[in-house]
Amino acid sequence: MTISKARAARISGEPNPEEKRSVPFKDTIRKRPIMKESQKKKYLFPDFNLPRMLDDLKKGVIQLPKPKRPEQVGRIADPKYGCYHRMVSQPLEKCVTLKERIK
Repeated sequence: MTISKARAARISGEPNPEEKRSVPFKDTIRKRPIMKESQKKKYLFPDFNLPRMLDDLKKGVIQLPKPKRPEQVGRIADPKYGCYHRMVSQPLEKCVTLKERIK
């Protein structure tokens, strides 16, 4: 009788810690840019024109998204109030979503 020292077949989907990947898993997935990277992007229009541009666009070109926090709608005295999303999160000049829609 001969005993073989072959590896047992792996049934579970867990990776074998002994096996090394040629490329790390985290490098194979394409990530969306983080907020700071998105805010550094340069646009053809200056940030200080965004409130005026939003007012012009609200007249029929774009629709504002549904507010995620209805209790914060109208709190325009807060310096972090965003007119596009209508909630207290970031000023309009930093709103990447609006800049991309205008672009």
